[in-house]
Amino acid sequence: MVFEAVSTENTSYILLNEILTALNNKQMVGGIFCDLHKAFDCITHAVLLEKMKFYGVSGKCYNFLKSYLNGRYQKVILCHNNGIESIWEKIKQGIPQGSILGSIFFLIYINGLSNLVSIGTKILFYADDTSIIVTSPNVENFETQIDNIFGDINNWFKVNQLILNYNKTHYLQFNTLRTGHLNC
Repeated sequence: MVFEAVSTENTSYILLNEILTALNNKQMVGGIFCDLHKAFDCITHAVLLEKMKFYGVSGKCYNFLKSYLNGRYQKVILCHNNGIESIWEKIKQGIPQGSILGSIFFLIYINGLSNLVSIGTKILFYADDTSIIVTSPNVENFETQIDNIFGDINNWFKVNQLILNYNKTHYLQFNTLRTGHLNC
């Protein structure tokens, strides 16, 4: 199951609900919380345009979005008075951050990740944050699912030219306190 949250409150609610439901059903539950390195800066325009075609964006709408992305240039100027500057270079990747269109572009780009969903796996997208909740009734299946989904998402990010930030990507396993084991 894939969820696209519309607010941080909504995202938190969905995550907590999925975790608590699994715990109440006496299942193993864990979460992989992904952080992408410079997510919006790594979006390749050519790949994004192909994904838009795949999802049915065509005609004038496609051409408008293509013109929005293509034909942009940038250069860097250091010490404006000293005249240290780079040459103009064509921008081939990156989408605007903090804009509605940038967020939509990112969700279109990353939407294919939802194809990795299997039984006992739920993916939640919110802007450039991706959370994956994995549940299973037994330990062996749970550990296999965690290993498989982490390998699959890591491969998917590489294929789609996105970089998973291992220092900020975390896995958490959620457990309940057992009666009589509470240490105060």
